[in-house]
Amino acid sequence: MAFASLNRTARRFASRPSDSDDLAFQKFLIFVVAVACCGYGLVWSAMYWAIFGLGLVMAWPLGFVGVVGSSLAYGVWRRDHWPLVYAQLFCITWISALVQWSIGGAAQSGLVIAWSFLGPAATAVLVGPHCPLEDRGEIAVRGKGMMRTYFLALSEQGQI
Repeated sequence: MAFASLNRTARRFASRPSDSDDLAFQKFLIFVVAVACCGYGLVWSAMYWAIFGLGLVMAWPLGFVGVVGSSLAYGVWRRDHWPLVYAQLFCITWISALVQWSIGGAAQSGLVIAWSFLGPAATAVLVGPHCPLEDRGEIAVRGKGMMRTYFLALSEQGQI
């Protein structure tokens, strides 16, 4: 019952009657990924709380849940999925880096910053055929910026 309700909600996320099948699938997918990542963010935070106690390290994943969850709610309200896409990409890129910095580096964190690469990688995928032509230039610029910030985050930790 709950899964059927979630599936209906995901299929209606930011939907418009004029959406093509590809765009409807893209909106469904970003909704599912965002909900899953928010759930995993809560688990991630609980694990850090168990290991490090209450503090900044366990707060970063909660920040991820707050930003992405708020963007999800905003997307439902505005019937627009792009704020959620941008929030998801930004948080994937930066929250992992901030967690690693808070823990103390690559050796102590298990190189959690490797997850940051998903931000620019996902941006490259979004520039593909599912992205409307009018949005491709903006996303390509943001993707390059995310790749630069990823390498900046790596260099700050002495990884490159």
